[in-house]
Amino acid sequence: MVSWDSLTFWDGYAFVFHPDLIKKNPVFNRIQQYKYFSYEINDALFMTEKEEETITWLFAKIHYELVENKSNANIDVILSLLNVILTYAELFYERQFKEKSLGEISVSSKIKMLLQEHYRDLSIPVQSIPTVSSIAEKLHLSSNYLTDLVRTETGKSTITIIHDFVAEQAEILLLQTDLNISDVAFRLGFSNVPYFSRFFRKVKGISPTEVRNQRKG
Repeated sequence: MVSWDSLTFWDGYAFVFHPDLIKKNPVFNRIQQYKYFSYEINDALFMTEKEEETITWLFAKIHYELVENKSNANIDVILSLLNVILTYAELFYERQFKEKSLGEISVSSKIKMLLQEHYRDLSIPVQSIPTVSSIAEKLHLSSNYLTDLVRTETGKSTITIIHDFVAEQAEILLLQTDLNISDVAFRLGFSNVPYFSRFFRKVKGISPTEVRNQRKG
């Protein structure tokens, strides 16, 4: 059960509802497609003044329907307004992604800087391969929010950028050092050689052995 009170002094809106409210409405299927529900607090949507006015007006309409009509509140009206709010939120996030991608340092550049730092000294093995979650944590973002930013900026996923970078480091070691393939794998943070070989072939389209043979040629 959820209860609510209308306070004399308040700022903002929160609409809390039971899942049964939307199960029979098309918004139920759509709501699962909105990725921003998995974002964290620090991935908040920062609206412009005009955007805030739009969202506030929509919430006010929901509030009016609930307060004025109470038990006779029109559910279809409420669900329609909720759907509009969710749609606007997605559009506003897209705007925020584009603005962030136009900043002085792009998010993809920040990722590459973190990867370069992770593999700064290839003379010693690293403990693990960077993951989307580990990169996101260092950038103080959620994994999903980071991936959406990167995709908006580059058209690629975060994991693709990571894998491309790691494969490039592997190719450098294979071409410029006498390390055997297993040493290259462990130095880059891979736990076993077969996985490294599959990874390298998938990214580069060629096996580590074939790259090593190019060096000999």
